Amino acid sequence: PFIGVDGTSDGSVYTYLGLRLDAYFAKRILLSVNVAPTLYVPGNDGKDLGSNGVLRSGVELGYVFDGGYQVGAYFTHMSHGKVLGSFNPGTETAGATFSVPIDKIFKK
Repeated sequence: PFIGVDGTSDGSVYTYLGLRLDAYFAKRILLSVNVAPTLYVPGNDGKDLGSNGVLRSGVELGYVFDGGYQVGAYFTHMSHGKVLGSFNPGTETAGATFSVPIDKIFKK
């Protein structure tokens, strides 16, 4: 499972909770695919995706450091596939990630 909140420079926000599958290569290289239902709230000049409910799917390539910390680059697509109406422009996103293992955050 994975969870996230992302924002854009025009004030749009999307939150998601979904499933992620990781495959490791050479112990440190990580390829991940993911899919998540997403709540999208467009900002003042945000893109109209045809609905506030969309599906986010993506792929990420990362490097895992000692201790489980990870850096990576990702590409995602979001749309509702015309399930929630005929207007469905969709959108793509590319970016960078830095991940911290949850046990490092909530360390006793």
